Amino acid sequence: MKVNFYTYNYNTPNKVSFSSNARTYITKKEEYIGTMTFLFRDDLDWPKLANCAIQNFKNKPKVNVVQFASSDGSEAYSFIISMLEESPQFAKKFLPLQAYDIDPEVVRAAKSGYINLTKTDIDNLEIYTNGNNKYFAKTGTKLIIDNDYIFESGPNNTGDFAYKTYKVSEELTKNVQFNNKDMYKVLDELEDNFDTILMCRNILGYFDITRARYFIDIVAQKLKPGSLFVIGGFDCDTHKTLDQYIESKNFVEILPYIYQKIPN
Repeated sequence: MKVNFYTYNYNTPNKVSFSSNARTYITKKEEYIGTMTFLFRDDLDWPKLANCAIQNFKNKPKVNVVQFASSDGSEAYSFIISMLEESPQFAKKFLPLQAYDIDPEVVRAAKSGYINLTKTDIDNLEIYTNGNNKYFAKTGTKLIIDNDYIFESGPNNTGDFAYKTYKVSEELTKNVQFNNKDMYKVLDELEDNFDTILMCRNILGYFDITRARYFIDIVAQKLKPGSLFVIGGFDCDTHKTLDQYIESKNFVEILPYIYQKIPN
């Protein structure tokens, strides 16, 4: 049975962003949700994801990479950097990445070409680029994202969340397109030709199980065999049987939190 994309009643949070600094937002049900993001979130093995993508789509001339909850660009940049570090030659057919967020304010910030990075971000960047950081440059500009909780020195002055604004290199900005659009509408319009990577890291964990399964049903309908579906550790920690449900929809887990669609 075909899922009707526009009849399911789901909550759209007000001004949702997941920037590199801590943030709290309120859903339409007046639920308070706290979030945080940073470069190279450790639930994914980013070099292995890049290598897997290259091998999986080696016979495809172009690959459609779509990312939801794109926020300030941290995750999109993590993927692009991983592809470029793995193989600049093969990375070209995966780019530009199409990144979507429902929050116009955080999309504005991502499009600015600047990003707020914490010490955790910089430490991760050093690891994943072997100390060769050519992707972000220090700047005197200060990026302000409305409604973000900004810590100048971190909780209790620990410095854990202290941040500085960096200029994003052209090598990254030219390889991502940030869009302010609802992910359900994007899914409805998605045309997969056995050549898609759909990145939905740590989104399903904010849904109840019914809504999470509904979302997976849509993804299973849209993706063709060979395409990849990426989720996150928070999703599976929140819904203990989520991986089983995904696999019941003709996916196989090829790496932790990375699923490939297989023929029926």
